[in-house]
Amino acid sequence: MQMQYKFTSRQSLKQTLMRKLIKFLLVVILFVAAVFVLDKFDFPSPEKKINKEITDEIIKLK
Repeated sequence: MQMQYKFTSRQSLKQTLMRKLIKFLLVVILFVAAVFVLDKFDFPSPEKKINKEITDEIIKLK
């Protein structure tokens, strides 16, 4: 009877760090790309400052 060793393919620390670094860089690149794409859109914004008195509404809520 012969003893056989179990072969376990463990990743080295370098491979693990490289995979995490690549994933992190992909997330950062996607985030930056999303910011640039959203910057290209012209979202509507109010033309003038809104000066509505809401103190009366706050008193009614209490």
